[in-house]
Amino acid sequence: MFAQEKEIPKLWIDKECIYQRKEDGVRYPDDHAHGVQIMDVVYGESTLSLGILSTPLTSRDEVDTLAALLERKIFTSWNGTDVPKLKSFVRIRDVQWVLLHILSDPRWSRGWIFQEDHLASNGMTLLIPYGNSNQARLPNHFGTTPGQLQVKLAIFKQAATMFCLANSESEESWPNCEILSKLKQYNIWNKRVYKTDANQGNFDLVRPWRGENHRSYGCAETFIMRNEYTNIYVYPTMTTSVLDDICSRSLEKEQDRIEIFANAMRFSTRLNTTGGSPIMRTGEYSLSVALLALTLINGEILNTGEFASSSTADNVMKHTLQSYLERYVFYYNVPSSKYQQSFISKCCLKSPKITVRGIETMGYLFRLLPTHKPAGKRSWSNPVRLSNTDRAKLRMLSRNSCSRKVPEGQKLHLLAQKAIEIVIEKLDNIWRDNGLAWHLRRHLELDRNPPPPDCRAKSTPMVLDMMSAIYQALEDDREIRLARFADDDDSTDPVGIFIAPEPNNWMVHNRGSNLVGGGAHCPTVFYSWNNPGSDHGRESLASLEVAPLDAQGRPIGGDAYHEGCFLRSYAWVNGVCDYRGREMEKYVFPLPGITEAAQARSAGESSRKRKRRQYEDA
Repeated sequence: MFAQEKEIPKLWIDKECIYQRKEDGVRYPDDHAHGVQIMDVVYGESTLSLGILSTPLTSRDEVDTLAALLERKIFTSWNGTDVPKLKSFVRIRDVQWVLLHILSDPRWSRGWIFQEDHLASNGMTLLIPYGNSNQARLPNHFGTTPGQLQVKLAIFKQAATMFCLANSESEESWPNCEILSKLKQYNIWNKRVYKTDANQGNFDLVRPWRGENHRSYGCAETFIMRNEYTNIYVYPTMTTSVLDDICSRSLEKEQDRIEIFANAMRFSTRLNTTGGSPIMRTGEYSLSVALLALTLINGEILNTGEFASSSTADNVMKHTLQSYLERYVFYYNVPSSKYQQSFISKCCLKSPKITVRGIETMGYLFRLLPTHKPAGKRSWSNPVRLSNTDRAKLRMLSRNSCSRKVPEGQKLHLLAQKAIEIVIEKLDNIWRDNGLAWHLRRHLELDRNPPPPDCRAKSTPMVLDMMSAIYQALEDDREIRLARFADDDDSTDPVGIFIAPEPNNWMVHNRGSNLVGGGAHCPTVFYSWNNPGSDHGRESLASLEVAPLDAQGRPIGGDAYHEGCFLRSYAWVNGVCDYRGREMEKYVFPLPGITEAAQARSAGESSRKRKRRQYEDA
């Protein structure tokens, strides 16, 4: 009846569309594996998905409580940045009872169901049985299917997550932990969990955005001004959240978690989980090792900064998979105001390979220009900071009531466009025919006159988001640095522009006075981009502050930069670079406590051999 109501002509039913009987494995040996691997496409691109529950709501009070939760009538006004607050009349136990009653349905404990809910996202509708036959007086958003309440899963997750954050009980205590294990909305939950205060100095700075009701701006959404924010919001990837949710559900076959995880994360590289695969042999590999390998070969970025260098194999063996990933989690500040987790899902290494040295990947290495003009050099070090004259021009333009409104289909408003034009002019004045200036100018034009979606380069929205972040950093007078390729000499033109991470600025700044290869120690940025090449390919972006190291873990610079050197990752860096005409090179990110333990032993053996030779020579 639901399909008829929605006029859906074609249906996918798992049990009917994937061979699952034992005898089917003989006639169609590969069908089950293919069907399981394609679930991310089936549910991720479905028009509508339906989750059918069997546990009914039996009273009108339960339905009214659910309606008040879904309509957010139980919350005070919420702007998406603060912790939600409940209204004084809300009876917390009543809301908890309704949520727990719905979650008692067997559907919520099944591992395969999780991937359907996660992938279908906004397209998933729940049908909850309602025992009362009087359907006519129900709120309209519950639909008109007789005996069933239609509930949008995305709205249900958002409301349940907000409720658990708003009530006075701990998120770790029951029943909040039970509710969140089934109904977390990652954008809300991860922002809350990983929120930090500006004075802690642990993470990059990103400001929450204001809504359209704030009187000092006439646009749909703008950043809060620098002197007004007190909280920093950063996000991890969804990896640990998805793993937690998968591992909290039951499965007949434990190894199915590998396929569910790959589907839920929409990984482009999969492990062979057929019967003949070594992964499936008893005693060969643990499930944790397989899931970690799957995570790494799909480009998960780990924090391999200084705190990770002290890790040993003994320490690693004390971790579970989830605690290891949480220990070395990498945090991201997102250059746009919307779809933060969607942006972060693209943040990963390009074509990674697991080697004995670590994770080998492809990318570009940039060296930031110094903060002051070198004596006797023609190139100006950092001309992009706005002058008083530049700010006067922007103030004049801001008198236009539309100057901060982002036109439909565009990323940049008039003030942002003008600020970027000022930067382009500065670059052109110092470096004639500068490629970075051309790159910025071209994307300004693409934003003003967008091509049809099927003709637009896949990288264009990302570059425009980064340009929007550059504008905001210019307005706030945050540090912005130009960069050149790491192995270029000091006379070459800059090809990149990057925003310093806040509040810690550049983590490797002023370190390593005794560099292998000599030269001043300047912050270094690793950048890579992967065009998926197909509708189902995975877009990937990495823009990281790194410290290049030699095989002994010593920082390197100057002539010592070379393809294949080790990189330690510290912070996410927003920015734009023009890498046309350059080939990506290979670099290696050590795995904390895994490949580093072997490297430490190797370095120690080499040191002992050198000392022994010196003793023998003496």
